[in-house]
Parts: sequence; C-alpha cells; structure tokens
Amino acid sequence: MAIDLYEQPEQWAPTIITVPEQPIMINKTDEFINNRLIWKAKKYGLPQEFSLFYNDLTDEQVAYLSNYFNPDKAGIPVLFFTSPGKEWTLVCTRQIIGFDLHSHYTVCLKEVKTMFPYAEREINDPLQRGRAYWKKASQQLEVKTKHDVSLLFHAANPTEVCTLWNLLIMAVGFNQEDW
Repeated sequence: MAIDLYEQPEQWAPTIITVPEQPIMINKTDEFINNRLIWKAKKYGLPQEFSLFYNDLTDEQVAYLSNYFNPDKAGIPVLFFTSPGKEWTLVCTRQIIGFDLHSHYTVCLKEVKTMFPYAEREINDPLQRGRAYWKKASQQLEVKTKHDVSLLFHAANPTEVCTLWNLLIMAVGFNQEDW
C-alpha cells in the first residue's frame, strides 16, 4: 500500500486563525493593574519587613495613609515601602505618593518621564558610576516627571529600591495611553 504524502488526514487539517483588524487592547482597569502589581511583587519576594501589601497593613496604618491620597485620583493603593528613617512610598494603580519627613508629594503615573536609583553621595571614582553600583548603593528612586520635576521615593534598602523601580516601570506602562 502506497502512502500519498500530499494527502493529509482530516485530523491534521490546518487551523485557520483569524486576526482582528483592530489590535487587542488590554483592559487596563484599576483592578487589573492592582492584580498585576501584586503578582509581580510576589515574584520579587514581597512582602518583606519594610515593604508590604496595602491590604496587609493595620487599620491604624491605613487610617494614617488615607490622609495623604485621594482614592478617586490615586486608584487602588497596592504597595507600601518604608525605610528605617520613617520615609515612605505608597504605590497606587494611578499614582505614587511619597513622604520624606518634611512633606508629602504625589506623581501621576501618566506623568513619569524617567526613573533611576539615586545615591545621596557624589561618586568620584568613574569605575563606580555604572548602573551596577547605583543598584547597590541606592535607598531612593529618583522619578522625573514630564515637566522636569525630580522627586525621591524611598525604600528600606537597595534591593527594595530595585523592586520598586521594576514595579513602577510596569505600572507606568499600564498608565500610558499608547502602551
């Protein structure tokens, strides 16, 4: 019996895939962004001693933080980073809120232009000015807005600053119109 290689059995029939004319848009609701941030934070090993999920905070902590943001503008509060010096950062689905012991400040995630770990002291050795050094020395994340305003957001240690940085990259992307 000869086998015809050009004849395909029905079970091997090619599948026809239709592609929509419009690109598929991600439903970027606050709940969706909240779930993605929680998922990503767990991948980075959160919660830790100084970085917590907002839903895990005590009632007193939630009451304190609620004085610093408007849920209608900020979206859902997701993550809370604090430092031993009592500075803190609250990541919400539409805004990031920071406190540096003197004042609090808010940045809409749609307005973020750049972010980079920030080390307080000037580095004179050119070999230590690379990205790897900044990741090891930073306890703050510098966020620059589209209006060239620079603000510092705090975390407890360089590892948590890098975690905050990576989470904000995703959150900023979800808040862009063309992403």
